[in-house]
Amino acid sequence: MKKSRLLILSSLLVLFTVLIPMTNVSAATVYGDLNSDGSVDSIDYSILKGYLFGSITISDPKVADVNGDGNIDAIDLSLMKQYILHIITKFPADNGTTPEDDSPAAKLTGDIVFSVPSCTFSNQISVSLSSKVANAQIRYTTDGSVPTANSPLYSSPLSFTKTTQLRAQSFVNGAASGKMGTAIYVASAINPKHDLPVLILDAYGGGKPDREYKDVAFMLMEPQNNEASLLQTPTVATRAGFHVRGQSSANYEKTPYRLELWDNKNDDAKYSLLGMPGDGDWALLSPFPDKSLIRNALAYEIGAILGLKAPRYRFVEVYLNLDNQPVTSADYQGVYLLTETLEIDKDRVNIKKLKDDDLSEPNITGGT
Repeated sequence: MKKSRLLILSSLLVLFTVLIPMTNVSAATVYGDLNSDGSVDSIDYSILKGYLFGSITISDPKVADVNGDGNIDAIDLSLMKQYILHIITKFPADNGTTPEDDSPAAKLTGDIVFSVPSCTFSNQISVSLSSKVANAQIRYTTDGSVPTANSPLYSSPLSFTKTTQLRAQSFVNGAASGKMGTAIYVASAINPKHDLPVLILDAYGGGKPDREYKDVAFMLMEPQNNEASLLQTPTVATRAGFHVRGQSSANYEKTPYRLELWDNKNDDAKYSLLGMPGDGDWALLSPFPDKSLIRNALAYEIGAILGLKAPRYRFVEVYLNLDNQPVTSADYQGVYLLTETLEIDKDRVNIKKLKDDDLSEPNITGGT
């Protein structure tokens, strides 16, 4: 009798210890598991991608915020890809804290705190500056140049009515200290709605470029609930350069362009655009003679299906502002194809670069 009671008691204890962990697991947030199947895989990646494009809804959006910054964006998509490829073993949100942000956007703002992040605006915008550097003065420029000890000293909020590249640097005892910061504010007189991603290029009144890179503000808006507008919060807002691309196509009324996304030193800033792997080099292809707008995209898709290397792409609607006035409907350029460019990179053409002394086979065959 005692043995049977002991057996029953032991069974209850085992059941109790099993149920307690099960209860805790079910209550915990499993970041990245968007379809609640107990794993994080390519299906979850596709769901998040669809959510960012506005074609899919997620029952519990907080599990998609895998970096724990309060937003669901392309950074979360990139982290999920890294997790699936075993580049990282857990998400930042799993730690309960967000690690130091080394994203291109964070590097662009440096040690300067802008009261208003880079964005578009209507009529007027006011921006306050502060520094992460103790006991520092802030000097700034609004013409795209690097701030120096002779640049204007910040003392009160700055107001802008036209597109402005605001750059600021902390100074301690007259010497530059900390990292320079940049924020970009694009003036728009309109706010139309689009169902494709919207790309704004504003040349700060510098006119159309030729074959040399010219400074341009770059702002990309992704659809939310199948709708994107010019005055919504941009997914990517950065310094950039652009120039005319192509030969005969360069003469089209709808001009193709090469794009470089820049950091504060005019080096490549590797932003992930619309779910494509991060890079600083991109192209805007103009389907001007193609009234269907899909020929290049169709060729890329067929090539990929056949196992050939083809650039990734996304359709975008482009506004190109070349004058010194706010963006208007006259700046609308229509639908372009935003594509990757050919370059040696693990996410582009994944081959080894040739060295100066690679003069014979197998080294000159292009690597592996």
